[in-house]
Amino acid sequence: PATNAMSGIATFASGAHTITQATLGNIVRTHQSTATNDDPGTTDRHGRITSSSNTTTTLHTLTLATDKAYILSAKVLGVCTATGGGGADPLVGDTIGVHIRGTVRNAGGTASIVGQVQDAQSDALMALATAVLNKSGATIIFEVTGVAGASNAYVWHLSECILSNPLGS
Repeated sequence: PATNAMSGIATFASGAHTITQATLGNIVRTHQSTATNDDPGTTDRHGRITSSSNTTTTLHTLTLATDKAYILSAKVLGVCTATGGGGADPLVGDTIGVHIRGTVRNAGGTASIVGQVQDAQSDALMALATAVLNKSGATIIFEVTGVAGASNAYVWHLSECILSNPLGS
């Protein structure tokens, strides 16, 4: 795939800017400032998976560069696509939206979650669904869990923005 780069100031005559990335999890957009010696920047990624019942499922993984700190902002949308129809089961179309904000870092090759906050809004029967950050080695894991029920199925979407800087800067 071709890489298109712009530097300086860009003006779009139509007032709209559309970027398309065909591979989930790949970087959709990067902004970086090279005006300082630590080159802070932001990147955006998208993800999508399906899951069933209350099985915890990995929506996205992010391997952290050694000795860097990050601020994450992720929006996760979960939608029930099939249900067993029991009294506690969500209805088809019931949703949960979660905004995860977290500070993470990789010190010497090991990821740590300094802190995270989840703001969730959901239909009443999706209140037990979750979206959280976890970690393993040098990797941050975005995990989602639906509501228990053998026939319950979900589709999950992620829109993630990351601000990164070297530690100690």
